[in-house]
Amino acid sequence: MYRTPPLGIKVLEVYRALFRSQLPDTLKAVRENLQEWRAVHVVLSETMTTRRDISSSEMREMLTKGIRPDGAPLEPGIAMESDRVPGGTLLTIVPDALKPKAAPEYGGWTYLPFLELRRRLAAFVGPALDAPPPPGGSIAQALLASPKGTVVYSGSSSQTSAPDFARALAGIVNKDRRVTLFDSVFGFEASAAEFLGQAERVFNMPGRRSDMLYFQDTWYAAFHRRGELKVAKTG
Repeated sequence: MYRTPPLGIKVLEVYRALFRSQLPDTLKAVRENLQEWRAVHVVLSETMTTRRDISSSEMREMLTKGIRPDGAPLEPGIAMESDRVPGGTLLTIVPDALKPKAAPEYGGWTYLPFLELRRRLAAFVGPALDAPPPPGGSIAQALLASPKGTVVYSGSSSQTSAPDFARALAGIVNKDRRVTLFDSVFGFEASAAEFLGQAERVFNMPGRRSDMLYFQDTWYAAFHRRGELKVAKTG
């Protein structure tokens, strides 16, 4: 379901005696690595330890609080280039609200924090599919093949029209809730009004290179990168 590249790995050492004074520099270094799409293992080195006025649990709490909302502690199921966690790791921090340098721009859309995207996709898959796609599989392609739900509009961009696509969406989009975009790698959100205003442009998106999914709780619009599309209600 998540085709996002696995997170790279960075190890940062911290020292108990210097932790408080060096915390701003530590958080700055963590943010720089998060923006490069890396998980950061913050490892406690006991070298130079001459005082114990701060516990490991206090250090973890200060790191977690200080990095929010840009990063967050590692959650189960997030892919990393290596699953090995170094000995002495206080906390492993992964990207969240901080937009990575590799993320594209979509006019009118706001980058969605990584962990929020994962939560939305997990909640969406249950009503929309009998089972999640296999690891590395495309959620959009699974939706195109799924018999679950009620099809509102389907076909290919060469056989259907942008105005018909826009009209189909206008009848099912909840105007009071934001729309989520998952471009197979990163997530974004926009108001329903913004999305509906872009509907014909979404249909005619030039150079589409990845499968794309637009959704709310009760409907989705899935695009195969080669032109096949499907709009369906899930509830």
